[in-house]
Amino acid sequence: MSTIADMAAFTAANLGFNSAPAISAALRLTHNGQGIGPDCGTCQGLAWMITPPRDPGSVSGFPMLSKDGGTWGMYSHTYLFPDTCWGITFLSNSNRAFPVSTNGFAHPIILALAPKQPCGRQWT
Repeated sequence: MSTIADMAAFTAANLGFNSAPAISAALRLTHNGQGIGPDCGTCQGLAWMITPPRDPGSVSGFPMLSKDGGTWGMYSHTYLFPDTCWGITFLSNSNRAFPVSTNGFAHPIILALAPKQPCGRQWT
């Protein structure tokens, strides 16, 4: 089981905020999407769902990486926006994905808090 501190460290590491360049490079490789066809809508990275900004499910003008999971009355969803160097994790006392999905309360919170400008480095 992960704590919010664990998830914050995981998010920061996936955004390149750590002191080990080799780890940053390895994590960045997990963000490369694989899909079918030349214009993959929502692709899969290694454990990440990758939503391009032009996708109807996008909640910002930037590519979004997301990963969810849950067990025994708990659910979490982490969203990364590498182009803005920003990420957020939602934790819920529910065994259902809906509350912390972009169809639930995550969407308006992300819209309110996410940076509107790129941070100056390209990760995707």
